[in-house]
Amino acid sequence: MNSNNYKSTKNDDVLSEFYHEWGADIEDLAGQWENNNPKTGQISRIEVKLDESGLKIRCFGLLDQQEQDWGELQCETFSSNVSSSVVEGFVGNYDFGFMETQVVANVKYGVMVIQSYNKFKDGSNRNAYICREFFYKTDKKLMQYGQGIDASYYLGNWNNTYNKARAIGSVKFHQQPDGLYISLTGSNTGFQPGDWGSAPVKLHSYSPDSNDLVACQARLDMENTEAVLAMNENKGLLIIAGYFSFKDNSQSSFFVREFFYKTDGEGSL
Repeated sequence: MNSNNYKSTKNDDVLSEFYHEWGADIEDLAGQWENNNPKTGQISRIEVKLDESGLKIRCFGLLDQQEQDWGELQCETFSSNVSSSVVEGFVGNYDFGFMETQVVANVKYGVMVIQSYNKFKDGSNRNAYICREFFYKTDKKLMQYGQGIDASYYLGNWNNTYNKARAIGSVKFHQQPDGLYISLTGSNTGFQPGDWGSAPVKLHSYSPDSNDLVACQARLDMENTEAVLAMNENKGLLIIAGYFSFKDNSQSSFFVREFFYKTDGEGSL
C-alpha cells in the first residue's frame, strides 16, 4: 500500500512489515496475571478477559494485607506496529473519585509490565506518582491446594544462599494432579549429595477459616535417612528447618536451618 496515502508525524506511522514483534496474540492475554513481587504495595493481580466489546481488566490493589477489588475496566489495545495483529499493550483509566489511576501495560516475552500513573484529587497534597511492576500469567485454578490455600508463589526452583550448605542444595516446588510436591537435591558439601526424590507438601494457613498460606511441611523417606521439613517464606527468602534422623542409628539425628532464593517462576513436571 502506498504510504503517501497517509498523513504521518514519524516513520513508524507508515505501514510496514519490517518490525520485530515482542507482544502476544490478544487471546493469550486472557486469564489471571500475578505480581512477581509478593510484598507489593500496589496491584497484586490483574484479571484480563475478552468479549465482543474488546479487552477488559479487573485490578486488585493490596491495602492492609487485603485485596481491594477495583472493578472491571474497558481498555484500549495497542499493537506492536501499524500493520500487526500482535498486541503490545493496553491502557485503561480508573477514577475512584478521590484519585485517578491510569494503567499502562505492555507484554514482552510472556511478562506483563504494568506502569500505573496515580494522581490524587482530594486536596491531600499527596504527590502524583508512578509505579512499574512485573506480572506473570498463571491459571489460578491449578494453583489452589488444600481448602483453597494459594501456593502459587512457591512454584519453581529455589537455591540455597550458602554454597557450602550442610544439607540441602536446592528445591523445586511443582504441581501434580493430587497437589503440591517438593523435589530436593542434597548439597555437594552436605551429608548426602544428589537427588533426594520428591514428597507431597502439606500447607498451613493462619487459622482454620483462613486461606492465607504462612507455612508448609514435607516428610521424606530416603534409603537410610528420614527428614521432616518445616518451611515458610519471609521477605522473598524460603526458610527450611530440617529435622534429620538415620534409620540405622549410625549417626546422631540433627537439625539445620537453611535459606533459599527463588531462581525462576512456575514449576511443573
